[in-house]
Amino acid sequence: MIRLAVALAVGFSFAAIAADVPAKRVLLVTGQDYPGHKWQATAPVLAEAIRGDKRLEVVVTENPKDLASPEINRYDAIVLHFMNWEQPDPGPQARESLKKFVEGGKGLVLVHFACGAFQDWPEFRNLAGRSYDPKLPPHDPFGPFRVEITGEKHPITEGLQGFETTDELYTCLAGDRPIRVLASAKSKVDGKDYPMAFVCDYGQGRVFHSVLGHDAQALENPPVAELFRRATAWAAGLKATAGAADAVHLFNGKNLDGFYTFIKGRGRGQDPLDVFTVKDGMLRISGEEWGCVTSTDEYEDYHLIVEFKWGEKTWGTRAENARDSGVLVHSVGEDGAYGGIWMTSIECQVIEGGTGDVIVVGDNTDKFSVTSPAADEKQGDSPVYQPGGKPVTLNKGRVNWWGRDPEWKDVKGFRGPRDVEKPVGEWNRYECIADGSTMKLILNGVVMNECFDVRPSKGRIQIQSEGAELFVRRVDLVPLGGRTETPAAPGRT
Repeated sequence: MIRLAVALAVGFSFAAIAADVPAKRVLLVTGQDYPGHKWQATAPVLAEAIRGDKRLEVVVTENPKDLASPEINRYDAIVLHFMNWEQPDPGPQARESLKKFVEGGKGLVLVHFACGAFQDWPEFRNLAGRSYDPKLPPHDPFGPFRVEITGEKHPITEGLQGFETTDELYTCLAGDRPIRVLASAKSKVDGKDYPMAFVCDYGQGRVFHSVLGHDAQALENPPVAELFRRATAWAAGLKATAGAADAVHLFNGKNLDGFYTFIKGRGRGQDPLDVFTVKDGMLRISGEEWGCVTSTDEYEDYHLIVEFKWGEKTWGTRAENARDSGVLVHSVGEDGAYGGIWMTSIECQVIEGGTGDVIVVGDNTDKFSVTSPAADEKQGDSPVYQPGGKPVTLNKGRVNWWGRDPEWKDVKGFRGPRDVEKPVGEWNRYECIADGSTMKLILNGVVMNECFDVRPSKGRIQIQSEGAELFVRRVDLVPLGGRTETPAAPGRT
């Protein structure tokens, strides 16, 4: 049996494949770039966009030298999301392997500065259709511009309309081989039109190249995500527009439809102090009373995305303590069964200095438990997540995220030296991939924690009110569908 690649700092390789649809395998190659390009944040967003097509399996490798491995031939398409800035490219064997991979009939997708991934390889310009030329002006200043879909008929852009985006408008591509431009944009600097996305053939293979995608926000732009999703399916030999999984918008930005409130000592649907309110597209959780909003439906096998930021207010017994909340998944049983406040569940912790911890909010029996690879040394009574560590099983307590400060203190405004969470007032992207009995937590593009043998493995979703003001602007859930085995990244087991 092929094992999952678990030592990926930014990616995830769970399949999102409909059980009755033959899967196509995609290798996303990242791990190095120009310092201004934060691949640790963009790679997971790109992988998520591609994985929205249930026919595609996505494996992420952070080592571009994996392109030299014969294992790449197990894949149907390769997505290049790296640039060897001020260091050698992956080398002659990687060049030759990639060339043979594409010309032999496989697919290639290039994202943003991947146009410069092989600067010292002349044939790369032919393979990519166009490539980065450092002698040309690089791009317009980062900012908003409009992308127009050209009149070129192609399945990738069929039915798509022009769209606004905030990105870098590249003006630095050079090359003279024939390409089919699918999308373009007009520079505000020189007034010329430049290709934003195009396709070409290379041997028997298919190549899609887009210079969009400077940062996570640019890749999250729905038409940009759709463009890369369709393009990857097309490059892998599939129909471009079939099989996309629609995200379930659990929070609609208007009201709490799909949720109900529960407050300690008051019960369900009783919120006289307006602990939970919706305004300007955001859910405000005041924190004044302890409680939660709970989804009316149960969920399993999903990719949950929550975007949140801390407010300034804190309350009651936690007025001077670390801001505290949490996202409770796999919630089952009665409202208030735990402490008179929450359903029994598994908590994706949200607390200053500890966001990314996993907490078993159970009844101290093996009905509620997680197993996590952990370091030899604990922090207090809590194991610390460490990829490849010794498995530790808990039916109560907490698994700390890998970088939690051992000197953590429960004080308002606490920040540790390795904290991934952004400062108060800035938006965070928190993800939970619940795939069968496994669970992975990702914060701002960084894998924080990982568990397996998670019990229970399905249930409702709760967001806590726990003494601190919290704003939530997004609660989306992407169903994973049926699962298949996913190959490990080349060179990894």
